[in-house]
Amino acid sequence: MLHEYTSSDWQRLLRINVDGVFMCSREALKLMHAQKRGRIINIASIWGLTAGGIINITGYAASKGAIVNLTREMAVQYAPYNIQINAVCPGFHRTPLANFSDTSFTG
Repeated sequence: MLHEYTSSDWQRLLRINVDGVFMCSREALKLMHAQKRGRIINIASIWGLTAGGIINITGYAASKGAIVNLTREMAVQYAPYNIQINAVCPGFHRTPLANFSDTSFTG
């Protein structure tokens, strides 16, 4: 839950998820803008489009939501330069990192 995050954990998550996309996109866009073409595909998450609710992913959802909107803004700004920018928002799957029971979904 949000009140359990430390400031350093919050900042680390945003640095990795949001700043990483920003820095990579910025450098790629320098080249693409000069050549007047290019494509960027960012990886967001279904949790960037909706609230998690069933699991505690406040910071993750916030960071992926930031990527979704950063992608939208870049797509609009760079469309006149023949640069296409999209985000993929995959759903979730049970893995060793995301191992929760089916009862989590029943309320």
